[in-house]
Amino acid sequence: MERLHPTLWHMCRLLANAKRWRLLCALFERGAANTGSLAEQAGMSRPVASLYLHALESEGLIASERQGRFVVYAPRSNPKIPYAAPVVAALRDCCGEKVAFASVSKAATAFTHPRRIRIVKALGPGPLEAAVLSARTQVSPQALYRHLDKLAKRGIVVHDGGTIRLLEPTGGLAKALVAAVFVSEGYV
Repeated sequence: MERLHPTLWHMCRLLANAKRWRLLCALFERGAANTGSLAEQAGMSRPVASLYLHALESEGLIASERQGRFVVYAPRSNPKIPYAAPVVAALRDCCGEKVAFASVSKAATAFTHPRRIRIVKALGPGPLEAAVLSARTQVSPQALYRHLDKLAKRGIVVHDGGTIRLLEPTGGLAKALVAAVFVSEGYV
């Protein structure tokens, strides 16, 4: 079953979980597999694997197909979600290169809140002063600084004197997620 309103921030929350990451990497390794074999490879129970696979599918990261009495999952993005394909490609690269989960989590948690996505989107055209950024995003100054701190710790923004600006992200997943911010209209 496909969710009607996938969101970038929810996708990132799913990716910031070590068990889901192991399951996704198992799926990238195999290409396509049923719940039982993925659960075994990822070291988790079938019910947990099933729940996680449904969640990953609902955010457009994988696809399922019934084959007889089994449901087979494949690491294929949902074409209806405009930012899913580049994120899936970046995730595939991370799994193939054995990128540590800590790095994946660091990139994903930069975008686990809709306010942080609005902040990054507002900074897209160029640097802004904090007061202007607060007004454009409708985020209170106190909350703005909390979110900016998280984004700065993850290498997404920098506070230069009186202005805040986007940084060029390092790592394929961070680049894909920053790019997703700008094509996620209606999916924030």
